[in-house]
Formats: sequence, structure tokens, C-alpha cells
Amino acid sequence: MSTLRFYFAASLLVLLNQAGASASVTDSSSLDWKLSVLRGTWRYFDFNEPTTVTFESDSRLTIDNHPLAYLLTPTKIRVYRDNDSTDYDFVIDADQLTWSFPEGREVVYKKVAGGSAEQFLEGDYYVTGDSASSQSTISFNGKDGFWAYIGSTPSSSGLYRVEGDLILFATDTGIDQAEIRSMDNDGVITSLTYHGGVYQKDVLSDGESTPSTDNNIVTYVPPPPPEPVYIPYFPPLPVGAATPTHAKTTPTPEKKRDIGNTRGNNSPKNR
Repeated sequence: MSTLRFYFAASLLVLLNQAGASASVTDSSSLDWKLSVLRGTWRYFDFNEPTTVTFESDSRLTIDNHPLAYLLTPTKIRVYRDNDSTDYDFVIDADQLTWSFPEGREVVYKKVAGGSAEQFLEGDYYVTGDSASSQSTISFNGKDGFWAYIGSTPSSSGLYRVEGDLILFATDTGIDQAEIRSMDNDGVITSLTYHGGVYQKDVLSDGESTPSTDNNIVTYVPPPPPEPVYIPYFPPLPVGAATPTHAKTTPTPEKKRDIGNTRGNNSPKNR
């Protein structure tokens, strides 16, 4: 009897340990999912008292541009002010965040923008040495969503967020991470390291840029050539040629006629 009781107790302990480990994985995954969803700016639209909350990182937020520290639990947001802290219940439903105050008042925020760091991670990233046809690709939407197909592993998708030099992934099956490898002068992430592979932004194995699949791509159209200007041509006159009729000439002055003066002439010859 004692042996059976010992076996039952040992089996129960194993089951409890397994249940506890499974719950911790689920809570961790759920917490990372919520942290990724919260990343960005949320706004409460009220003409009398509009409020904006921005989750900048896993530990920093701003409320109407006032920086504060916070701690996220599966059901509460703990906000630290000076030497005090306040717990707020919250519920995330798609792009809406319901924030409950201790006195019972609820405010519903709507997400209006993704995180600032997440906006610098957008587009397709290919493994160095691979081509787009190899399907070793990670794509980011520049807000919070990603899609991945790594080697022969089936594609996965979920949410991402940038925390320092890390890119944190949250999916239905768990959490994962990549490391930022390089950025350009504008802060755009140009390459990252994931599971030992280097992924380059929009670069194929031959170094050419990835062709765009956007049907609305704008192409350069050269301007039309200028219309020709007509200039009349007058050939030079040959030497000794007559002046054209349309040329100007100097008029010759007319010679006056001398008719004399016969008035008052009483000469006998004229009688």
C-alpha cells in the first residue's frame, strides 16, 4: 500500500511540474505577444480631453509626452510615478486598448501608429548567398507583423518588436529573437543575424536589388523633345545684282522749271 501511495505521489508531482512548466511557457508567450501589440502609439479620441499613450520599449512609455516607467504583467500595467506605482487593468482587442483606472473609469484607446524603431524594419531580408527563390526570407511590414520561411522549415508569422539590438518575435507557438547587424545613416536596419544566418535587406546573391512586385511602381518617362523653331533663310545676293524691289532707294530731287517773268514788259518787240 505504501508503495502504491509513493508511486501516486511521485506521479502527481511529475504532472504538477509539467503543468507548471507548460503554464510558464504559455504566459511568457502571451506576455511577449502583448508587449509586441502594445508597441507604438495609442490615442483616446475626446474633444474635451484627448490622451495619447506611446509604448516606446518593454519598460518605457509616455502619457501625453510625459515619460514614465512601467512593468507589464499578463493582466495589468504597472506604471511608476516618482516613488509610487499604480496598477491598471487592460484588455487588448485588435487595435483597441481598454485601460481601466482603479476608481472604475475605463478609457478605450485606438492604435494610430507602430513603434518608431519598428518602422525602420520593413521589407524583405534574404540570407547572404541565397536567392529569392530559395525562400530563406524574413519579411517585415514596418509596424509589428512579420513572415518567415527559413530553409526547409514551414513558414511562420506573428508579431515583432525591436528592443535595443534585438528583434523579438512572438508567435502562437513561442518566442524567438534575431540580432541587428547593421543600419544605414537613416537608421534603417539593413542586415540582421538569425539562427546563425546573415539576412540582408533587398539583396540577392549577385548583389542586385530585389525586383519590385508593386504594380503601381513609378517609372521614369523622359520629357518630349522641344518643338523646332522656324527661322526664314535669305540667300546672299550675287555681286552686281540689281537691288530688290522691296529694298529702300533714295529719291532724286526734281529740277524746277524756269518760266521767266513776262509781266510789265513794254518792249516794242513784244507789241
